[in-house]
Amino acid sequence: MSGFSPVIRHRLFLLAAFLILSLLPFPSFAETSRDYSPYAPEIDRWPERQPVSAEDIARAPHYSDFIDFVSPWLTDIELAKMREFQAALKDGDITYSGDSIVNPSTVNSQDVAVFTLNPEDFCGESYYVFLPDSQSLSDTQLVALAAAFEDLGIDFDPDSLNDRNCCRHCNVLETRWLTDEENDRMEEIRAKIRRGQLKKEDIPSDTQVLTAEKRTLRTWGLDSKTFLFYPYRRMTDDELALFALMDEGIWDIDPDELQAAALKDTGELINLPGNVRKYNPCTNRELMQLDGDTYLPRSSAVYKYTSQFYFEGYDGFYQRTHCNMDIVQLQETGSVPETAGIHLWYGYYSDFTDNDFPESHEAEWLAAVQDWAGQTLRLPGEVLQSGWTVAERLDDYGSQLIQVRLITEELEIYVWVYQNSCKISDCLIYNRKWYDDSFKGFYI
Repeated sequence: MSGFSPVIRHRLFLLAAFLILSLLPFPSFAETSRDYSPYAPEIDRWPERQPVSAEDIARAPHYSDFIDFVSPWLTDIELAKMREFQAALKDGDITYSGDSIVNPSTVNSQDVAVFTLNPEDFCGESYYVFLPDSQSLSDTQLVALAAAFEDLGIDFDPDSLNDRNCCRHCNVLETRWLTDEENDRMEEIRAKIRRGQLKKEDIPSDTQVLTAEKRTLRTWGLDSKTFLFYPYRRMTDDELALFALMDEGIWDIDPDELQAAALKDTGELINLPGNVRKYNPCTNRELMQLDGDTYLPRSSAVYKYTSQFYFEGYDGFYQRTHCNMDIVQLQETGSVPETAGIHLWYGYYSDFTDNDFPESHEAEWLAAVQDWAGQTLRLPGEVLQSGWTVAERLDDYGSQLIQVRLITEELEIYVWVYQNSCKISDCLIYNRKWYDDSFKGFYI
């Protein structure tokens, strides 16, 4: 797959802060003297504190506070206060009598907390700090932070916070990514857990991992998930298993049979090539996920199985695209799983840019979709050649996507096509038994 990359999509969310920060000057990495383990967070992310400069504030005053409040360190104002409080605590001028913030079981999005780490496991790091999301620390929180390190006997340098030891507005709820090798082992371990071949009692009792519940208030409500403290070294199978058991358990249906059924159902609707693979090399996502959902209109007791597949194809018409395919099966309590949705999303050559093509119009969009559908979908020709309508338009980071829609008695088929080149971007197929008639974006 070298030479190919997926077209940048809005589905791959990047924090706006990262986009802004990419324009700011960063320190020279060569000046960083710390020994970075290959298992530690990447050195080019947040190797050390990078305050917002006066020039940046003058250039973008509305963004300066936002950038500071999502970066893994103290803001300039917090840093100055922190040093004052540290000195006052040492001199006995102030004391802290509040609740301890060391190693709490739960961290809310507005909390400050300190977790103690084994430096041998975390490449020399002896602590990990949580700071409030998108808001400044109060004086009380700063004193609590200073007092926590005093109680732990750690000579804390408030300048030392970075991506290896601090979380502030972190949407990735783990200290680092798993390596490819660890991901492979994790998948094997998860498969054993789902089949009942590996249980918690099978793990040696002296195996320990660190986790904490991270509660974040979001626009849709409270999001409560587990934050995973992955060591900055290669993890053992037993450690991976303990992390996997946080959200994995025995399934009442064989995962291989579930995926086979998903592919069989999809093959009856889509002309699948012969090189479908049960993994996604672009994202290293899990082969199979299981979630309990409550947002579907049919029932509040629905389980959702998502299988990911990958294939390359169709030379010629697609100019050697690669395609990622998600198949969703939904199961109500007491029933069998049914294929409810299919999502195909295509990647082209890494130098593909839709703006390099002359503008096309509605007749060409419809013709491109009908041509694609005739080659791809296994529906009667009279269905595929009529009924398509242009429904929506979306700005996709500078490129325009056009949604062309076909509704049959059983299915809603949404095809997103690039406005100029008329290349297919996505196809989403919804089983109307499971999905209502509301607008649908890029998710099944």
